[in-house]
Amino acid sequence: MTSYTVPEKAQFQEQANGAKYLFFDYPYWDSIKGVGRHKRLYIGRIGQDNEFLPNKYYLGRLISGHPEKPDEYPSKLEKDELVRQIPLDSISRGDSSKLTKTVFEVQIRRYGSSHLLDQVGELTGVTEDLATCFPDTFKVILSVVYFMILESHHPIYQFENWAKEFEYPFRKYLSPYRISNAISEITEDKTVAFFKLQASRRMEDENLSCDTTSISSHSQQIISVKYGHNKDNDRLPQINLGMIVGEESGIPVAFKKLPGNISDVSILVNLVHDLDYLNLNNIKLVLDRGFYSSSNIDVMCSNNYKFLIATKSNINIFKEFIEDSRRLFSDGLTNMEYYDTHHDLFINKYPYAWNYTFNDSANKTIISKNEPLNIYVYQNEIRAKNRKVEFKKSIENLIELVERKHKLTEKQYGLSQNYIVNSSVGNNNTLLSINYDAMNNHCKDFGFYVILSNQNLTCREALNSYRAKDIVEKVFNNFKNRLNFKRTRVHFDSALDSRLFIGFLSSIYISYIDHQMKKNNLYINNTMSDVFNNFNNIKIARKNNEHVISEVTKKQVALYNLLGITPPA
Repeated sequence: MTSYTVPEKAQFQEQANGAKYLFFDYPYWDSIKGVGRHKRLYIGRIGQDNEFLPNKYYLGRLISGHPEKPDEYPSKLEKDELVRQIPLDSISRGDSSKLTKTVFEVQIRRYGSSHLLDQVGELTGVTEDLATCFPDTFKVILSVVYFMILESHHPIYQFENWAKEFEYPFRKYLSPYRISNAISEITEDKTVAFFKLQASRRMEDENLSCDTTSISSHSQQIISVKYGHNKDNDRLPQINLGMIVGEESGIPVAFKKLPGNISDVSILVNLVHDLDYLNLNNIKLVLDRGFYSSSNIDVMCSNNYKFLIATKSNINIFKEFIEDSRRLFSDGLTNMEYYDTHHDLFINKYPYAWNYTFNDSANKTIISKNEPLNIYVYQNEIRAKNRKVEFKKSIENLIELVERKHKLTEKQYGLSQNYIVNSSVGNNNTLLSINYDAMNNHCKDFGFYVILSNQNLTCREALNSYRAKDIVEKVFNNFKNRLNFKRTRVHFDSALDSRLFIGFLSSIYISYIDHQMKKNNLYINNTMSDVFNNFNNIKIARKNNEHVISEVTKKQVALYNLLGITPPA
């Protein structure tokens, strides 16, 4: 029996009825209609046992000794001549499936999305860096990452079924045992090495935004699972996850798992300590107000980190600047010079000398320093008016509850004591009303917010830089919702660490694709799932080192290009 090799230049097509055909493509120019067209010369099909079954025309080419693709589309006369060269005993009633019964094993899998992820892995350096840190298992780890991205809501035990349909980096059969062994080799020292490689690859000149989120867990055996402030309002114990993300690229650089009862203020010290091993020369941290504390400012100043952090307007050292800005913003003669039409805000900037002390580990002495900082004050009048209206309505609703003698929560009781006035009237009746003086005093800082930085930025630059930190929230959103990390499904620390690392790797791919989709306005007509589904129609037929890729449409080529990816060929 003779086996036939799929020609290198052949293309692959699967019909709606499941029939699989191979063909040569002949592009040509239609001079009458002025458009480019294509002719297809079919050379055979894939049989039920994944064998290549050449048709009579292509078998004639093989017998003639010229199986390669001809330069021009053959005429009917040429085809008939080639068929006549086939020995009669090779044909049974003109059925090309009778020409050979030898098995030619061809693996056919969905390829388009896997090709996209392959390219993203190369562009971000993930594939190369994983190969450096996990030389024996990186293809297995990447295969699990692909599964998590493309089948995020399915548990890992369904990998085997998924692998029958999709192309993945390891390509060969992956047993649950082999996957488990590869995941068990994800240790802290190897993940730290990976973080270093990724950080040095692309983050030298990029602002690093930092934020935290909580991940709930039912486990009683994970040491870091504690009760704390749950950001999803979930009444379960949790771990805290701090993540550092590049502001421009939106790609995560590193993460840190911390106990669930640690606040954001305390987390920063741990993250800053971990930044040392990343060996970055130009760290710029962008942080929200949950990270603000004088000790954190001291830590960042003493480590010579550039930073930009939001603060709370009720902190004493900033009150005088808010009061001065309030006066300037309300002055009808001068207030327009502080108005930013681009952001529809009033803005002002103040220099400030931050006094701090730190321990000099070399000389074992305490050193005092002054760090020149800038305080940026902003006021959003529209937000202030809306918040004041909402607050007044909440107090009016509270008065109604009190009058009806509803049981109040502790928070409602505190508000009633501060903002409700009891007025005695005739016949021992009590009239309840709003204490407007107290309310106005409470509302006077509505719409004001303050940013602190040791960089000499304009008010607009500081605000733009701070608003760009929303990229971390988007990474967390993808991490918890798309990759299904709202709650952990493991019960041991080592398993949790491995799963978080795989989720982190998946976030790099998702973040790159998300960034490209936003950059090219692809979300107008597509979701990310739409993109993957579009590419899943592209399939690959593979035999050893030979492969044939099914037809790639113009729409798919255009979509690959918009994502910064070279289409498969």
